Amino acid sequence: MDRSELKMLEDHLVDFKLQPDNPANIAKTLIAFANGKGGRLIIGANDQTREPVGIDEDQLYEMEEWISNVAFSHCQPIIRPYISIEHCEKKALLVVTIYPGPSKPYHLKGLPPAQGTYIRVGSSNRLADTPTIRELERQALNISFDEEIYRQAGAEVLESQIVQKYLEIREQKRHIPPEKVDLNLLSKLKAIAKEAASYYPTYGGLLLYSSDPTEYLPKSQIRCARFKGTRPDEFIDKLDLKGPVLDIVNEAIKFVKRNIRLGAKVNGVYLEEQYEYPIEAIREAVINAVVHRDYSIDADIRLAIYDDCIELTSPGLLPTNISIENLGTGASVVRNRVLARNLKEMALFEEWGRGTRIIKDRMHDWGLNVDFAEVNRDFRVTFWGRGLASDTKLSSRQLDLIKKLAPDDMLTSKDYMDKYGVSHVTANKDLKELVCLGFLIQQGQGKATSYRKA
Repeated sequence: MDRSELKMLEDHLVDFKLQPDNPANIAKTLIAFANGKGGRLIIGANDQTREPVGIDEDQLYEMEEWISNVAFSHCQPIIRPYISIEHCEKKALLVVTIYPGPSKPYHLKGLPPAQGTYIRVGSSNRLADTPTIRELERQALNISFDEEIYRQAGAEVLESQIVQKYLEIREQKRHIPPEKVDLNLLSKLKAIAKEAASYYPTYGGLLLYSSDPTEYLPKSQIRCARFKGTRPDEFIDKLDLKGPVLDIVNEAIKFVKRNIRLGAKVNGVYLEEQYEYPIEAIREAVINAVVHRDYSIDADIRLAIYDDCIELTSPGLLPTNISIENLGTGASVVRNRVLARNLKEMALFEEWGRGTRIIKDRMHDWGLNVDFAEVNRDFRVTFWGRGLASDTKLSSRQLDLIKKLAPDDMLTSKDYMDKYGVSHVTANKDLKELVCLGFLIQQGQGKATSYRKA
């Protein structure tokens, strides 16, 4: 191991200590790694600078035994670390490797899970809250969140017309014959589950087939925003999307389309149009966010559009056996199986590896970059834009207006606001741009201002 390797290690996967301090602190680090993606505790390096300081050779084996005893006596279930001695610039380091544990949640021995379960957030260990502990329990049982039963409502909250829409899409895309919408079908789809003599919806069923899942899962929206500039300071447009999964995915794409630009070659007519981002890549990312997010976390999916990029942030880190590096290589772990299965039958979702590969390939085709990152407890996809090499750039609203406005039509800013659902400020900005570019002619002033096609 050399110094550059130490510098490059990711914070949430590594912890540095000059010397082991009290056993409880070491145990918290081991527990946090075991509850997450695993990690390495490197002893003998400065925790601020990551500079190797080293450990005396005669202390190494005593320290190794001490770490093993901490893992055995302070962690429950018992954690079995792999301990090795490595050298950096001729200085001995003790490297304690912890793998993701199969018996989560791990916690401090002698304390209940609610008081002693730790997770890794960035470079620190944090006490896990109740939803996180439940998610760790589901991981140990190999159960997904959306398979769990919601007992505060009956199966009747799942609406047959929404299920029917699913069946029609399934028949069209997969050629699967339609079926009668009844308890048997809903059970087969895992949208409901039977307990004693009663049927209850699963969380997956609520997300897919109830008219407003936020009644049962308040943080199941997609919150969309278009900001002015490159910082989240001033809104140009915003929208909170509620409804069945399929609807909010489609509405999110509509929001993106109306808030990114179309390129146009101007010669009196439009010869070619192209969005500044590949819509197929955005759609794949939104579907992935809906299927793979952690619904036990009290946060919404956030879709933010800036002048230079689009950010899609999904609650929950990647599953423990998936890394940023192997995204798009075919590695796939489905966090929400009910959503994945139902959307797959509608040909909207395949698997994580394929969807991520599509995102990367389409962005590459556009000559654009895409970044994947874990930020605190979220997973974020950033689509980087560069504008289009065209004579002018118009929003989809402006382009739609120019196409549809007849030569004799007159238009006011109020008409524009009503037609495209934008604010007074946005309407005036869009119309003035079209005047400056020579597409519209302004007539009158003040409240009497109107516009016609040039």
